[in-house]
Parts: sequence; C-alpha cells; structure tokens
Amino acid sequence: MCILGLPQTTDMLSLLLPSHSFTLDFLITAKTKADIEAIIPIVQTWLSHRGLELNTEKTKIVHVQDGCNFLGFNIRQFQHKCLCKPQKDKVLNFLKSICSWLRSNPHASPAAVINYLNPVLRGWGNYYKYGVSKQVFSYVDNQIWKALWKWCCKRHPNKGSWWIADKYFHSFKGRKWNFATTTVDRTGKRKTIVLVKLAGIPIQRHVKVKGIASPDDPSLNHYWKHRQTQYGKSYWEKGSKFYKVACNQNWQCPVCREPLFNGESLHTHHVVQVKDGGTDKEENLVHLHQACHQQLHYRGNRSPVAEGLS
Repeated sequence: MCILGLPQTTDMLSLLLPSHSFTLDFLITAKTKADIEAIIPIVQTWLSHRGLELNTEKTKIVHVQDGCNFLGFNIRQFQHKCLCKPQKDKVLNFLKSICSWLRSNPHASPAAVINYLNPVLRGWGNYYKYGVSKQVFSYVDNQIWKALWKWCCKRHPNKGSWWIADKYFHSFKGRKWNFATTTVDRTGKRKTIVLVKLAGIPIQRHVKVKGIASPDDPSLNHYWKHRQTQYGKSYWEKGSKFYKVACNQNWQCPVCREPLFNGESLHTHHVVQVKDGGTDKEENLVHLHQACHQQLHYRGNRSPVAEGLS
C-alpha cells in the first residue's frame, strides 16, 4: 500500500481573484507505486481544467509503512493497521505555546490561567479526539501539570511543596491533584473552576461518509442532519449544562433552524439578559451560531426571534 501526500499550492483564475492564492492539502491512496505514478497526470489534468496547478516540489510518494504527516496527524501503518496519531511536532509546539504563555504571565491569577487554558485545551482535544490520541492526551496532561507546578513554585519561592499543593491543587470528582480555584461568578455566587484534563475527552472514531453522499443533495438532508448531530453529542460532556441546553433545543439553532454543528462557530445566548435578572441556568440559555447571535443582538427587541426565545 502506498500513500501519496499532495500538499499543493494553487492559484485561482485571474478572473475571480486576480491577486490571491490559496493552498489545498489532500491524500491519494493506491495499492502500488505504479498506480500512484499513473494517477498524477490525471490529477494534473483535472486541476488544469479548473485553473489550478499541482505543486510538484511539495508532492511526494511514500510507503504507508513509512507514513506521512497530514493536517496535524501522522498517518502510518503499524502491525498491519493504519493509525492516525497526532503529529509529534504539533504536540511539542502546542506544549511550547502553553509553557511560553505561563512564563509570560507569572503574576496571572489561577482563575485567569484556567479561563485561558480551558478553551485552548478543549479545542485542541476536540480536534485530535478522532485519532489514536489517548496516550498523547495523557502525555500532554502530564507535561502541563509539570509546567503549572513550576509556575506555582516560581510564584512562591519561599513556600514549601505541601503549602503550594494545598493552595493550587485539589481533589475534584474523586480525582486528586487537579489545578483548581474558587472564584465568584457575575451573580456573586462562589464556584469552583478546574483545569480541563485531555485524558477525560473520549476518543471517537471518525465515521466515513456513505458512498457518494453529498451535502448538496436535498434528498439527503436528514442524513447530514443526523451526522452533524451525532458529532455534536460528543462536543460537550454528556449530562453537562451545555449538553442539556443543546438537547432542549433539539440540537438546532432557533434562529436559522439549521443544525448547531454545521461548521459555524457557536455562542451561548442568555434569553433574559443578566442585567435584567437572567441567570446562567440551562432554562435561560440557548446555543446560537455566531452570525445568528450577532443578528439577534443587532435587531434587539425588534427581532421576532428574540420574542420567540423569551
């Protein structure tokens, strides 16, 4: 089995974008090297008909046992199994960026650290949860813990290890040594916030699209809606507040009536604003697409959707 890694740079037709270019990456697989070499002219012809060009300098043919890096994953055959693991360079760069941020913010509060790192960790984990990532997740958790311990020790050079551990690391849901702190929310209530553990993100195998199913086929709307909803059900922890909010709205954006997970960014909207006495309870929350959320606030009380949500 051979894998053809095809990172390529293509230029749009001058009629459409006279001064812009973009890059596309894709893989082509075949059983033999001869098949791959025969495919390349076909790809070049197909691209040329669309005003595109294959970058031959970045195109390479590799055996599946040697593997290749593609979109942050290392794709390689191990013991007759083709595994997609997080790319080593991407993992190390991710850890370097977190350590760099901690070094640049030695006086940040624990709450600020958690509020900064949690979205970063969730996003990174959600991207790699479709690969063989469990071992990498545990490794990243361990390295982040070490970086946080070093960050804590630098903040209190005259304190002992037990004092630092008691101040910054606590037990949470039966798990010890969690970086956590107590803070006050905007309603004045105290709450505990905890740093996300990547190892707690469940691995979910990617499900291939059936046959030649296309999102542009109107007869397959139900199929794509179901597929997008299944993805969304693994986005939040099952039983969490945000998961229940999505269930309450049937995994649809109430503004555009499209599935929540159609590729757009999501915002969580307060039906009754906090300044008007609204709470952060799930009954007062609704998930919206970013554009729909902006539209709702732009129109304000004039929007019929806003009246419907309230």
